[in-house]
Amino acid sequence: MTKYTFSPGELERLSNIPQEQVDDTENEESVTLTDIEKENSLVDLNLRREELEGKKQDRIQRKGYADKIFILLCLYLSAVMVLLYFNGFGLTNLEASVLIALVTTSAANVIGIFILVAKYLFHTKE
Repeated sequence: MTKYTFSPGELERLSNIPQEQVDDTENEESVTLTDIEKENSLVDLNLRREELEGKKQDRIQRKGYADKIFILLCLYLSAVMVLLYFNGFGLTNLEASVLIALVTTSAANVIGIFILVAKYLFHTKE
């Protein structure tokens, strides 16, 4: 036997059908199982359309955020490279420990943000 789920509005509409109309299989206006199945499939179709629209919107937003994070990382790494070049050409005088900390934290930031973006973009539903 097939199990059907109905919304409260559908149950109310179906409960208002007179019993004679349900029992009368000869009557053309009676509600048959195929009518209910058609209506149920329309509800399922509308639900799937809404889910598809939601997934499309999620994809568009994810791409936008991924692009923004990529630009942020490029700017950040460019600033680090400029500091390293300035220090290399003698325009700034940063100690070796500062340069090591700068390069190390830059690498950690890039790897960390990459992992976060990858998990966000390619997440799995559990």
